[in-house]
Amino acid sequence: MEPLILAALGGALTTAFNAAGALPVLLLKTPSRKVLDVGLGFAAGVMMAASFTSLLLPGIEMGGLLPPLLGFLLGATSITVADRLVPHMHEIKGVEGVYAERLKAAVLF
Repeated sequence: MEPLILAALGGALTTAFNAAGALPVLLLKTPSRKVLDVGLGFAAGVMMAASFTSLLLPGIEMGGLLPPLLGFLLGATSITVADRLVPHMHEIKGVEGVYAERLKAAVLF
């Protein structure tokens, strides 16, 4: 097939999956905690798989283990420094409440 047609099909498929992922937001006015947990868990799993297969493995194949490892450590260090330097919303708006630990995990991911 033509590359342009393949790109259009790939884009259309990606758009369809994104739209399907947004359906619960549109259909449920107040989703239950269980629905939110399932959605966040699924999204986290997809992002971990995409990061591993599309970023980490090709990086290791191209440059060995050291460059991706250094990039991973630099990214983790940057996130930690930013977390300590950037003001948190709870300092402005108040404590997140009973779901503070869950919120921290969701925001971190």
